[in-house]
Amino acid sequence: MNTTFDTLLERAVAASKDARWGDASALLTEAGTLRPEAPEPRYLRAANLAAIGDFHAAEAEFSACLTLAPHLAIARFQLGLLYMTNGQPDTARTTWEPLLGMQHPLSAFARGLLAILNGDRANAECWIKQGIQANHKNEPLNADMAALLEKLARLDTGKLAAEPNGEPRGTAAPEQEDQAIESDSSMHLLIASYTQR
Repeated sequence: MNTTFDTLLERAVAASKDARWGDASALLTEAGTLRPEAPEPRYLRAANLAAIGDFHAAEAEFSACLTLAPHLAIARFQLGLLYMTNGQPDTARTTWEPLLGMQHPLSAFARGLLAILNGDRANAECWIKQGIQANHKNEPLNADMAALLEKLARLDTGKLAAEPNGEPRGTAAPEQEDQAIESDSSMHLLIASYTQR
């Protein structure tokens, strides 16, 4: 049996795609033993944990991954997305901060999601479209972001209008709408994103 690091990762990804979480976990543990300094096993373990709904453990694994590789943009993006979908917008903003100065599709996606948090749907759409145009490596993530754009389009909110006193006028239930958006934005978290590093 081939137990090289790369082969173990490939087998773990295949197991994850088939929802064989136990097999994937065992393979990733073995890969991590071979290369304790490598961030990939931690990233993929975090992806698996998020996929099965163990968000607390997934958060810990993403954080450990970023300790090993703070430059790993996809791990930073996904950790921020995890915080956002778990109702921790301030932590998501802090996590995404290093992405915002980068020329990277994930920077545009993060800016778009932050615009949603700020109630700025027009800028959210612009940033997300920009990210999709620039992202040539991760089609599943593009599909998720396109689905998010469709969700935004279905929300009959349009651009934020102003009341006569100059205050922004929103919708009847923005909290419920944003929760639905955040839930949609977590689709395909996270295995297919492994290739975008």
